[in-house]
Amino acid sequence: MSAERISRRCGKPLSGGFADPNAAAARHRQRNAGGESHHRKPRGLDSAAKRLQLSPEEKEEVHFLIEHHLDMSATVQRRDIFDPATVSAFAQSVTTLERLQRLCLLTYADIHSVNPEALTPWKAEMLWQLFVATSNTSAGRWIVTLARSR
Repeated sequence: MSAERISRRCGKPLSGGFADPNAAAARHRQRNAGGESHHRKPRGLDSAAKRLQLSPEEKEEVHFLIEHHLDMSATVQRRDIFDPATVSAFAQSVTTLERLQRLCLLTYADIHSVNPEALTPWKAEMLWQLFVATSNTSAGRWIVTLARSR
């Protein structure tokens, strides 16, 4: 399954700063080779955000994706994704449909770029199942949250 196909299944074309998730994942791994912690602001985020002229919201989104880039893969591999409690906990950590879409694309790209053979059809399907379950479970809550924020 290609990143473009995943993008279409997520309902949003690849665009903007997220145009090439494979390249973004590869750059992330190269920068992270020094053992950077994911529990603090990623090294270089401020300078990269300034250079790319990211808004504060876009910068926060990039920070979220870096900080949580392993969550979806770990959930698929170590948890029962058909358990409503697992899906609910995952949805709470993601918080919005846009973040879920971006995290799904980044997870796919990360797995595929590290080892294309590791992204088996089963694993790709489990990523998709977690995406669908999370978006279905959270759709109403996310719509209400969006309406309140306007």
